[in-house]
Amino acid sequence: MYRNLAPCPWFDSVDTEEYDRRYRAEILDLLDPRQVVKDLVHMAGDNVGVVCCFERVGDPRGCHRALVSQWFAAAGIMVPEIGFEHLPLDQHPLVPQVTLL
Repeated sequence: MYRNLAPCPWFDSVDTEEYDRRYRAEILDLLDPRQVVKDLVHMAGDNVGVVCCFERVGDPRGCHRALVSQWFAAAGIMVPEIGFEHLPLDQHPLVPQVTLL
């Protein structure tokens, strides 16, 4: 388990916009995506690394794994979503549905 990407205890008590804002500010903005990938590859060893969660498709809150995939993509690191490889990351079914200003 890679705890550096785990959401904080507030994750189940805030609305979607707050979740998105806080996850990015309190988790992702403090990490280097290339180092995270190196860590995950090291953890996987000779196996294929997988980033997973258990959120339902269609939940408007989405999941933090989808946010991590977008974060990786912004750094030029592509993370395919099994079953949704044909979709661009901004149309990923588990990206939180936030209202952008």
